[in-house]
Amino acid sequence: MEKIGIMLDWKVIYMNKQRQHTYERLGFYVEIGDRLGLKPVFFHPGQIDFATNKIKGYVWRNEKLVSSTFFIPKVIHNRVLSGNNDTNVRIKKLEKISRVYNGIVTRNKWKVHKSLWRQDDLRYYLPETKLFHKKAFFDMLNQYDILYVKPAIGSVGVGVARIEREAEGYAFYSSRTRKIFQRPKALLQFVEKWIGKKPFIIQQGISLCKYEDRTFDVRVSIQKNQQHEWEISGMVAKIANPENKLSNLAQGGSAEQLETVLSSLFSIQSIPIIIRRLQTACFAIVEQLERHEPSLVDLGLDMGIDRSGLPYFIEANVRDQRYSFFKADEKAMFYRSYEAPLEYGATLYKKKK
Repeated sequence: MEKIGIMLDWKVIYMNKQRQHTYERLGFYVEIGDRLGLKPVFFHPGQIDFATNKIKGYVWRNEKLVSSTFFIPKVIHNRVLSGNNDTNVRIKKLEKISRVYNGIVTRNKWKVHKSLWRQDDLRYYLPETKLFHKKAFFDMLNQYDILYVKPAIGSVGVGVARIEREAEGYAFYSSRTRKIFQRPKALLQFVEKWIGKKPFIIQQGISLCKYEDRTFDVRVSIQKNQQHEWEISGMVAKIANPENKLSNLAQGGSAEQLETVLSSLFSIQSIPIIIRRLQTACFAIVEQLERHEPSLVDLGLDMGIDRSGLPYFIEANVRDQRYSFFKADEKAMFYRSYEAPLEYGATLYKKKK
């Protein structure tokens, strides 16, 4: 069997060594690998010895990670989500030795937005987005009833705020805060202090559909398969937490089957049309992203649907945690989101041969 490397974050490694559940199902990699003639080996980039080309990593045995030493695999699926410079340097060095897919790709939401905006036929799907500064904030506050303020680099909804225009002023929602401001200047001062010196973006809030009086977005798992073509492995609705208005599961959002949500809002005849529009948008978006990031294989796109059933792009997740499919009881989609990237990896060995 050929070895295929699965690079993981330290936290995921530690928890699995302790037999604690994480969003990664390492047993799936082994089960799928057996069928494909692959032996998954697990490691963090910090465990690589480039002098010997060996890794002190792990294999999956008896439902936990067990220490093992092996040569650097020729094909590696990157599941590390790190802003650590040393880790990224090591991954870039690894890319010169092995075929690393979903390697070091930009997580900067502003750069992603600019990349998509260059394509005229994609602008239709993009909410207005600007880098955060005083003038941009006031301009968008005057123009839109809902705004999102997001870190340019971030995940699982950490540091995201929603601002709504209300009768008594402006409501500010974050994972732990809800405040009302009567004057825009006071709101700006609070937001500037809240975000500090890190780069943030401001994004137009689309008037999204509501399910049980809560907004929702759609997580789309889109991956390359063994034909090296993009496929949609699954779609699931993420319902906003009523307290902080955020749909991320880590911020108290919930997951529901997409068909269940759409059938409560639209006619049976229109649902296939809405899903087809959503799929078309996702394929167009990921093909544009791939032009700038050729190692992309495995993405989670967050998409919105407005009250007319039209799709909007919210953000791209380069390390989709896939857990929303499990929470929505979409077990086949959950499994497929592991299967497709490994099938892609298996074909890279065939190409080498």
